[in-house]
Amino acid sequence: MKYIWYSIIATLILGFSFLFVSGYINKDETVTFFPTYGYYEDDELVVDIHGWIYELEERSIFRNMFIKTIQLSDKETRNNPLFKKRMRYFLADNEGGKKIPIQIAGSVLTLPKSHANGHFSLSTKFKKNQVQEYIKSGILPYHVSEQKSDDRKFSGEIHIVDKEGVSVISDIDDTIKISNVLNKKELVRNTLLRPFKAVKNMPEVYQKWKKLGANFHYVSGSPWQLYPDLQQFFIDSKYPFGSFHLKKFRIKDSSIVKFLKSDQFKYKSAIIEKIIDRFPKRRYVLVGDTGEMDATVYAHIAKKYPKQIIAICVRDVQKADDSLENYKKLFAKIDSTIKWMVFSDAKELESIQLK
Repeated sequence: MKYIWYSIIATLILGFSFLFVSGYINKDETVTFFPTYGYYEDDELVVDIHGWIYELEERSIFRNMFIKTIQLSDKETRNNPLFKKRMRYFLADNEGGKKIPIQIAGSVLTLPKSHANGHFSLSTKFKKNQVQEYIKSGILPYHVSEQKSDDRKFSGEIHIVDKEGVSVISDIDDTIKISNVLNKKELVRNTLLRPFKAVKNMPEVYQKWKKLGANFHYVSGSPWQLYPDLQQFFIDSKYPFGSFHLKKFRIKDSSIVKFLKSDQFKYKSAIIEKIIDRFPKRRYVLVGDTGEMDATVYAHIAKKYPKQIIAICVRDVQKADDSLENYKKLFAKIDSTIKWMVFSDAKELESIQLK
């Protein structure tokens, strides 16, 4: 009799292992893949895969604490459907210990276990002949292997970036999306309560650059929880997609303190330097705004990589009388071949020659 129980227990253990550390995604769980880039090493394509598995929540003991912290009134949040939708990602129950199988380039890969914050990542390589059909489009798609639990499809894409060419490294808030970072209350409202709004004429400029062959990397201090809404914003506004580089943030642990206290200069500089070091033969247009640290970061990057930077473009959101003079001083020591501008109308960016 005891052998029967041993068999039952063994079966249960295997079953629960399948549920919690396999590719089985429960019906109440969601997987979001973030756009990344791929790069060539000799005759291989190296790709990074990054995603997040979580269960959306609407109610949490952290909800009221979070609302109080960001200083929103109950009147503003109670009947706001956008706030309810966006808050679900911040209150999400992150799923750790999950191994997700994906289909990519004709192969099935099992991704490493997700961490406590629900994030998982993998860097892997493919021979060029394995990805040949995707090189022309510049997009290597992938998706979760067939689900037994439901018919949902979870997919992602990797942007294949050539060794040479032009890349646009762009901020998001107040550069391509109206956020009003300088007014913290308005920043919170524009982030959590209101539909995202594109900066006038910026989508058209970025689309023109895309047609000229540019690749895009979006480097922002926004948290990954905003990506689902940013993804839809990019689709609706017709911004070209590229790799996304956002911040990890949880309201349920100490990472919220790190998020709030993190040094924007160090954070953005490190990401941009990694991109340029990865593609040293490419040339770059750096686009940001005057709201926080973009100009200072870009001046630092231009001094470190003078031959790779084509232009620095910062959108003027401060409207200060001495703004231009301050930026003249900031950019005085960068290479004279690098064009820089402080612009108010995105159409001014059309003067930038991608070469």
